[in-house]
Amino acid sequence: MAIFKTFLQYLLHPGKSLRKRTLLKQLDDCISGKATEKILEVLLELMSIMYLIDKSYRKNIIGFNGKYRIQDQTGAVDVSFQFASNKMTWQKAAIPNPNIAVNFKDPESICSFLFSANPDILNFVLHNKVSYVGNLNYLFKFAFMAKHLQLEFLG
Repeated sequence: MAIFKTFLQYLLHPGKSLRKRTLLKQLDDCISGKATEKILEVLLELMSIMYLIDKSYRKNIIGFNGKYRIQDQTGAVDVSFQFASNKMTWQKAAIPNPNIAVNFKDPESICSFLFSANPDILNFVLHNKVSYVGNLNYLFKFAFMAKHLQLEFLG
């Protein structure tokens, strides 16, 4: 197991990992508006990698359990993910009984909320860019983790 972890860390080293560099490029494209429909898939894949290799990032999910479903009205985005047992899993299908289900107007609204300097859910609700069912604290926690990732890699 230690050999696998060392090999994984080598592969994911900032200068050596093609997969990580590809994901960072895709994340940058999503944030800049070039491929917004893939934002959640790219973000969740990058988060999965970071939880494996970065202890400080992994602290965000220690002891945290939550189920999410995020989609948009256009049908381009429909992703579910779950934090349980200090791990994160995600899928493109709906999961039963999410703690929060969020329906954004479009993929651009997802990007502007997650990567905003100050994600203001009330403003998004008032402008009909988002509707939700569940506990908003879960959404804020996810937005915090997304912003943390953006600041760490994209500045």
